[in-house]
Amino acid sequence: MTRAYQSVLLLVVGVALGSITVDGRYLNYLKPAMHVPLLLAALAFIVIGIADLLALRRAPVAADDIRCDHDEHQLPRAGWLLVLPVLAIGFVAPPPLGSWAAERDPGTVAEPDSSDFAALPAGDPARIPLSEYGVRAVWDDGRTLAGRTVEMIGFASPRKGGGWYLTRMTLTCCAADALATKVEVRGAVAPSSDSWVRVVGRYVASDAANPSLAVPVVEAVEVSPVDEPANPYE
Repeated sequence: MTRAYQSVLLLVVGVALGSITVDGRYLNYLKPAMHVPLLLAALAFIVIGIADLLALRRAPVAADDIRCDHDEHQLPRAGWLLVLPVLAIGFVAPPPLGSWAAERDPGTVAEPDSSDFAALPAGDPARIPLSEYGVRAVWDDGRTLAGRTVEMIGFASPRKGGGWYLTRMTLTCCAADALATKVEVRGAVAPSSDSWVRVVGRYVASDAANPSLAVPVVEAVEVSPVDEPANPYE
């Protein structure tokens, strides 16, 4: 791989990385906290690539070096294929994780460190994340949810054996470590898979006797379509 090729590749990577960061597509794979580090990395790639190309242009080249460089250019033609994945991410970015990934996760709720649950915000419906609903429903036996109406937003994913889940994927760092947060929705017809919906409903106890194996349940009062949020993960 020649120095010029390396410089061009750095430029391509920098532009692609900057593109998905500026327009928000990086949120399909990473947490919002990575915005600034990604911009800095993209800028560094671009600056280094340009600086290296300018240095090559200014540097005097001997005849033997020209011949050698020409020979090197004949070798790495297949190496340019390395640019294709970068271009794919930059210009045809894959969508965020959806029902396919969610189906491969049981959606059970990890036991929280604290069992002290504050009251829900005043007013019905109380808008809460799926993860918060799940912890309150499974590990507090729905005590703070009783008598309240909640509002949650997520995408629809099919439930094995029938029915459907309201789902959000949760990231620890990036899409590679994503886990599914699921709430079984009862009393409403299943929307198409991966469609984003708003569910207003009331707490219903899970059929599972063991909370470690339970998936939270909500009885739907209203289900309505919504646009996919800018950040699809919780």
